Amino acid sequence: MCNDRMTKKELSFEPIRLMEIDLYGRKNAWLSAHGWKYTSDFPDSCWRWVKKIKGKSMMCSRDEALNIELNCLP
Repeated sequence: MCNDRMTKKELSFEPIRLMEIDLYGRKNAWLSAHGWKYTSDFPDSCWRWVKKIKGKSMMCSRDEALNIELNCLP
């Protein structure tokens, strides 16, 4: 039988978990607003963030895309 109730420890962590989910979505939305596209349209079907920069397609992880957009592009 499965117990669907959360422990006190789990309940105390729940606001943090919810903030992390919100932050994840906000980071994705921020990248999309700055021209990045999240796609798996590659031969290996891996998901990557993609943006054309100076005529070349940059393909990378979300954290790399955030770093590039925030620190390397005008």
